[in-house]
Amino acid sequence: MMQYKNHIWRPILLVIALLFLLDMLVPKPYEPSIIQTHHKENEWIIKWKKNDYPKEILNDAMLLNWVPELRVTKLRLKENVNLSEWLKKWENNPDIEYIHPNSIIRISQVPNDLFFSKQTYLKKIHITKAWDQVNSTSDITIAILDTGIDLEHPDLKANVVDGINLLDRNAKPQDDNGHGTNVAGIVAAVGNNSMGIAGITWKAKLMPVKVLDKKGEGDSFLVGQGIRYAVDHGAKIILLSLGEPVYTPFMKEAVDYAQSKNVLIVAASGNEGDQLNYPAAFSNVLSVGAVNQNDQHARYSNYGQQLDVVAPGDNIYTTELGGGYTTNSGTSMAAPQVAGLAALLYQKYPNLTPKEVENIIKFSADDVDQVGWDEKTGFGKINAERAINFPLEKLKDGFEPNDTKVTAAVFPYNDSLHGELTLNQDRDWYKIELPYKGVVEFQLSLEQTLTTPIQLTVFPNEMNKDFVYKMKDSTKISLNLPQGISYIQLEYSDPNQKGMSRVEYSLANRYRINQDRFENNDNLWEASPIPNLNQIVKGTFHKEHDWDWYQIEVNQSGELTVNVSVDTNRLDPVIWFQAKGKKKLEIDEKGSGEKEEKTISVTPGIYYIRLADYNGYEVIGEYLLYFQFTTSDGDTHEPNDLPKEASPLAGSYVITKGIIFDEKDQDWFQIDLHQTAMIEVKGTNGQNQKLKVVLYNQQLDAIWENSGTTINQISRLTKGSYYIRVEAPNPLTSYQLIFIQHIDSGNVNRTSYQ
Repeated sequence: MMQYKNHIWRPILLVIALLFLLDMLVPKPYEPSIIQTHHKENEWIIKWKKNDYPKEILNDAMLLNWVPELRVTKLRLKENVNLSEWLKKWENNPDIEYIHPNSIIRISQVPNDLFFSKQTYLKKIHITKAWDQVNSTSDITIAILDTGIDLEHPDLKANVVDGINLLDRNAKPQDDNGHGTNVAGIVAAVGNNSMGIAGITWKAKLMPVKVLDKKGEGDSFLVGQGIRYAVDHGAKIILLSLGEPVYTPFMKEAVDYAQSKNVLIVAASGNEGDQLNYPAAFSNVLSVGAVNQNDQHARYSNYGQQLDVVAPGDNIYTTELGGGYTTNSGTSMAAPQVAGLAALLYQKYPNLTPKEVENIIKFSADDVDQVGWDEKTGFGKINAERAINFPLEKLKDGFEPNDTKVTAAVFPYNDSLHGELTLNQDRDWYKIELPYKGVVEFQLSLEQTLTTPIQLTVFPNEMNKDFVYKMKDSTKISLNLPQGISYIQLEYSDPNQKGMSRVEYSLANRYRINQDRFENNDNLWEASPIPNLNQIVKGTFHKEHDWDWYQIEVNQSGELTVNVSVDTNRLDPVIWFQAKGKKKLEIDEKGSGEKEEKTISVTPGIYYIRLADYNGYEVIGEYLLYFQFTTSDGDTHEPNDLPKEASPLAGSYVITKGIIFDEKDQDWFQIDLHQTAMIEVKGTNGQNQKLKVVLYNQQLDAIWENSGTTINQISRLTKGSYYIRVEAPNPLTSYQLIFIQHIDSGNVNRTSYQ
């Protein structure tokens, strides 16, 4: 299992999708043994494979909660317990299914200085005409997992039913922050009561499930427990205006439990202007982003392939803690509108499944940006009138028209859909966009075995080959697909007309990023050598608990800076740096999505670097590992004594400095030209000592050689790679090399080199 930090757990921030943008966390300074963290308590969640937990674990930890039906414990380590040793003891225990830190949930509070007309959003989502058919949902229970609800608010209390305070089970789920009351008013403030405002549904059963305290803080254990409580106590809809960027198995299990009980979960996408937070990013959650007052994507609203719909998010007038009213903004003000609309649909059509309710809301939405689905606004802005009047027969194939490649419907990765094919008359096209090359497993599900097969064809992006499969019953296939958009076509045809006239199907996909080219390097003894410190290493964590080990060799004393950057906030990189035979140094000063960097004094020898995701999860994303080495004399390019170690000269104008240590030392540089260009190389030496500079082609044939105290050479070079070698007859000769690249105008009469 994943080995976690050797310091107190720094919690993942679960961002409440509130009215404004997320406050940026200030990273704490690095200390050799302890890294300052934003922790609340050193708590851990453990799921056991057996129906009990070993009492031995209580020698070092206090039991905070034991849920026997889930086989889950929540523990807090006792004082003076060494976290690394404790994890080393328990992480590989065969009786443990998973172990991970208990995340903190925190509200993001920012002053709101905007105020507009009250409840203008109701007109924008066309709710008034929907109310002509249904405006109350007396039999529908909507659980709000939040800071609680103001139980005595005059515009809410008639709709509030019993709930629970999971922070203090002996107390009522009374709001002491205000966020939960804001959310509740949008969903179901009492309507037609001659006071205040009207919710999307005028009458409903609002179940307050308090999982956040007065500071807006809780943890993932409470949220997971809150979902299960709501399901077990009759909720039809669960609303989550909270989220975190990092996947956690405990949250996923709770969401899957709700799905198994036919409970719809609605979640806000988040307010960071980045990837969707979880749980909104789960495919079995109805995810909601926000549009601004101009019906455009709100710049703070998170987005991505799992985004379903949007709703107005700016200046939403709603109920306020203490009995009054206020105006708030954010995706957590948008999500309650969708939850309320879902309740109206359940009231009109009691036998709908959660997936059918979700599809009605998606298929009836108004396009915001482009026609159809897009990653910023999903299927569009909700339209309550169209949703209430949506023809149920269209649920069998709501993606029509998608009969051609041009009209192909978007099929997000790690998602599922439902469609219908008509014999000899229909083709269904879908497109799936992969951010990286990877393996996609498609599963076609049919309710019965067919006499005439369905033909499924996959057209990979930028490949001349397509893959054709004929299926008479439920089938699973797996393909390695490239980055970009690939197309899927489904066809049901039989010239003999012997097949069923119509066939319904479900299609799901599971996407996993490919392993990087350095695998297998999960152990120190399998470490991949990096022969050139100027090399940039690109890697992935393609599986759970993936450790990537690398080996470097340093030939001189100096300062080595280790850098790891990532392209997704799903990934929280942790670096181990270890001299051969020495104790490791752990580098983890920043949070998810942030660059880790550390400068270390090194002497000649072998060093090992281990990279991992802090949480140990499979991540759809990439990291870049790169180094900067400065010798004790200040040369930042060493080692670059050979062509394979050449330092890149990237850019149209580069000034670089170096030192020739002795007559055996050579400094190599590499130039990559993407088109024919005039290049100018200048070499200077402030000590009035001679330099020797040689230009080579990719085959290391010398193009020109120049010696002197000053070098100035212009050449016309065609597209390709070239090398520059610098040497000097005298030891400790410092130099400055200037490389200038001019786009070739063809007017300069110079020798052309290939």
